[in-house]
Amino acid sequence: MNVASRISELSAAGEVLVSETMRSLARTSTGVRFEDFGEQALKRVEEAMRVWVLQQA
Repeated sequence: MNVASRISELSAAGEVLVSETMRSLARTSTGVRFEDFGEQALKRVEEAMRVWVLQQA
């Protein structure tokens, strides 16, 4: 199962969504910020996952 693929299915055109894990790894990167997209139910994933929208600062 590819969680990234499931998350990308939720995104609109030009929008980048990331998992909590990716947000945690990149949260100190200069020039980016994240907006909470909420808990999302993903196909073939048992528990809902928090998803974030990547935005340029």
